Amino acid sequence: MLDLAQLKRNMDDDEEMLQDIVGAFLRDHGNQLRELKAGLQSGDEKSALRSAHTLKGLLLTLAAQPAADVALECERCLREHDMKRAATHVPRLEAHLARLLPELQRLVRRAA
Repeated sequence: MLDLAQLKRNMDDDEEMLQDIVGAFLRDHGNQLRELKAGLQSGDEKSALRSAHTLKGLLLTLAAQPAADVALECERCLREHDMKRAATHVPRLEAHLARLLPELQRLVRRAA
């Protein structure tokens, strides 16, 4: 789920930066997910696309490739103007996040 070695490389082995980025994701990921779901439900393709793209980028930065792949699929669907198919990826994204978040929380607690 999380490639810790890659995450550390992404942060240039800077533990403080890693803690800041992971902490920010833990605080803010819910907003991005809510905006994605709200955009899909309301038909706001632009908002949904922006949120899917942001989540994908954050997940890649965190070296959470499986979750990033699902966000990318959602983003691709939105770029193809297929909101219905994009919405089918949200439960998978939520499932990946449910497994990823405890890993990230342990990472932050270990450093505290």
